[in-house]
Amino acid sequence: MSEIITLLKVNSEMTATQLSQQLQISAKETISLLLNLEKENKVHQLNGYWFARMEKSGKNHGNGILPLRIIELINQWGTVCSTEISFMIGADQTSVNRSLNQLINNNKITSSRKGNINFYTINSN
Repeated sequence: MSEIITLLKVNSEMTATQLSQQLQISAKETISLLLNLEKENKVHQLNGYWFARMEKSGKNHGNGILPLRIIELINQWGTVCSTEISFMIGADQTSVNRSLNQLINNNKITSSRKGNINFYTINSN
C-alpha cells in the first residue's frame, strides 16, 4: 500500500487504471487497496482521480504556505469548494477559510455561491 501512496505523491493524481498499470496488479486489487487507504484517510478520490492525502503541517500554515497550496489546487482543478480544499490539502477548515478570505481580499481568487456552498476560482483580473 505504501507504493500506491508514493506513486500518488510523485504524480499528484492518478486514476485507478493508471495505478493498476504501474503496479502491475489487477484493477480489482487496486480498487480494493485504494478503498482501504481511503478508510484510513490516507488517500482521497475526486472525479475519478486519486490523491495522497497531504500530511497536516501546522508550521507551514502560519507562514504563507497554505495560501500558496490553495492557489496551486485551484489552478489545477479550476473551481473547488472549501471542504474539498481542506481535505485535499490536509488542513483544518478554520485555517482554510482564513486563507481563502485573505486570498479574496488580495484579489487572488473569487468566490461564487451555488446553493449554500461557496466555490472558489482564480481571479482573472
